[in-house]
Amino acid sequence: MAWWSAAVREGSLANAGRLGANRNNEENVEKIARAIVRNWYRAVFESARNSRRDFRDLLPEIDQVVGREQYGRARATGRGLIVATAHLGPFEILAAALRQYEPKIHAVIQRERHAGLESLRAAQFRRLGIVEAAVEDGYDVWVSVKAALERDEVVLIHADHVLHGQRGAKVKFASGHITVPTTPIKLAMQTRSPIVPMFAVRTSPTTSRVYFEPPLKIEAGPSEEGGVHPACSLWRRSWKSTRCSTRTSGGWSTRCGSRIKGESAA
Repeated sequence: MAWWSAAVREGSLANAGRLGANRNNEENVEKIARAIVRNWYRAVFESARNSRRDFRDLLPEIDQVVGREQYGRARATGRGLIVATAHLGPFEILAAALRQYEPKIHAVIQRERHAGLESLRAAQFRRLGIVEAAVEDGYDVWVSVKAALERDEVVLIHADHVLHGQRGAKVKFASGHITVPTTPIKLAMQTRSPIVPMFAVRTSPTTSRVYFEPPLKIEAGPSEEGGVHPACSLWRRSWKSTRCSTRTSGGWSTRCGSRIKGESAA
């Protein structure tokens, strides 16, 4: 049904073309675009199913955790941890993987506008043991997130989508560019907490693989190069890595995640 929505169809077709599909092959572009939309609905279905499951129930669906030592090295600093992820795979699997190591996770979110989807999200968070930090709550939410990091706790942020009230930086991605939030970098500079990119990627209809990437180096001093902090490019490169990128992720429809915008020369 969503394919007949002009906004969803046009956004997904544009993203499919810029994520590597052969733009001269309309059939191939449409195939990938339809898969993007299909996976978005699949994610909604899985959220409904998993809203009734504890994080321990989800652990058997993880076929492998790659880079666990990266996570351990970052946690050994004792300064809390910012986990930066993207709309590339099942969120609840990623959260379950974290919960097996952490007694508490704080997730920076923007509440769903649709009441039904918001109810699913809230139920899922309760089951997974996630403390929500909703940007709609204003300045106080950033005070609480900073305090959590100072208590050596973990904060999870989707770093591919600028939420309400956040500032963003435009970075190159695929055959275009996206705007990523600068909040994770600012938090890291304020608290000296490391940032670890983390992704969950489907490997089959019933399993996913979890990846911890090397911690991003956030240095003090001059924070910007050409208007963009260098860490934004490091984050983008880890996200774009072959093992983590998936052209059919539901995050690439206009209903969820970021829209990739073309360069002016495109």
